[in-house]
Formats: sequence, structure tokens, C-alpha cells
Amino acid sequence: KIDVEESFQTVGGGGMNSAVTFSRFGLKSAASVSVGEDDNAGVVYKVCKDERINTKFVQNTSKKKTGFSTLIVAGKKKDRIAIADRGANNDQEFNTNKSGINNTKWYYTTSLSGNHWEKVLKNITSLVKKNNTKWAWNPGGAQLDSGLKLLGKYLKHCTVFILNRDEAIGLLAHRSGKVKDNPKDLLLSILKFGSIFFTCSLKFSDCEIQPASLKLIFSSLVLPSTISSFNLFINYLI
Repeated sequence: KIDVEESFQTVGGGGMNSAVTFSRFGLKSAASVSVGEDDNAGVVYKVCKDERINTKFVQNTSKKKTGFSTLIVAGKKKDRIAIADRGANNDQEFNTNKSGINNTKWYYTTSLSGNHWEKVLKNITSLVKKNNTKWAWNPGGAQLDSGLKLLGKYLKHCTVFILNRDEAIGLLAHRSGKVKDNPKDLLLSILKFGSIFFTCSLKFSDCEIQPASLKLIFSSLVLPSTISSFNLFINYLI
């Protein structure tokens, strides 16, 4: 046995964390997540109720337990290790026939795991095209590892594409193998695939992009370390 100084439990994950954030900023929020039929699922539903998150699109399954992870923080540098059991997350789907699923101005997709993540992207893009809905996307490791050849066909339907600098370099490296590590080249390289975030002028220490009406990805590639692109997206919505 290893004793710990402090511990706590909470509901998390990209989808739930985002839904809570949107709701706390006064935006109507609904979560499309997958849970089991166990005590942890009940906790998820309670958090949704407390945070005023619509649970109409929560997917329940009796075949698997609600996913969970254990985060261990230790050492002087507070190094972290995450041990995850994805459980019902591996069966996450996005049902386009669910009543009310298209009654929204925005979809926000975070890291997708499991066996059906590409089908989820296909279903989201089908609704985006059909209903002219806006879509923000912060891809996870599985999506980034698949490369731009696969993601490119979805990016052209994406309104907001959120990456940090390292993620952008890795994503482009899958395609060409050689990537110039500067904001201008990273932005313009991903821009070719069609995502939008802001029409703006971005200044860097060694270059300036003044796109006028150009559709730009606004990413933490060019942000101070204290500001995340997700925070800017929240500010954009409110």
C-alpha cells in the first residue's frame, strides 16, 4: 500500500468539462457522452442536473461500466500519470436521428475515443452540412495520429479548429514529414484545409498576417502561454 497526502473525486473528461464550462458562462448546454448503468453514471447525471446540462443525448449502456481515470500527481515537479479505463466511452456514438439533436447553433467536439470516432465525425459533418450549423473541434490524440489525409475531409466543414503549437506540428508532420516551426507557416498550412475561426490580423515577432476577409484558424499557436484557444473560443461565444 502507498499512502497519499490528499485525494479527491470529480466528474471529468473533455465532453463533460466543456459542457460545464459552457453552462457556467450562461450558454444552453447539452452533453453527448456515453455512460454505463452503475453508480458512477448516477454521479454524472447528478452533476449535469446541478450544472443545468441537458442529458437528453447521454447514451446509456448496460454492457460496460462508466469510464474512469486515476490521475497520480507526485514529486517535486508534480509529475502526472493518468491511468484510464474508458469503459462505455469506447461505445460512444452520435445519433443523427435523435429528436432535437439538430436544434442547436453550435456543436463542440473534444477528444474522441473508442471504436466509432470516425463515424461520429461523419455524423456531425452530415448535420453541419444539412442544417448549416457551426462546429468547433478540439481533436484528441487518436484523431491527430490519423493525419490530415483523413481529417482534411472533415476540416472543410469545421468552423473552429483548436490546436496548440505541438499538435499542429505533429499533424502537419504526418502529411509532409518536414514542418517549419513558425506561426505563419503552421497557420497557413492548416488553413488550406478550410477551417474558420476569426477574421483578424495576427502579429508575430518575425512576421505579420493581415488576411482582410481571409478565414483563419485562431489557435494557441500564436497565443501567450497564459491564454488558451479554448478560452478565446468561450469569449467569442459570449
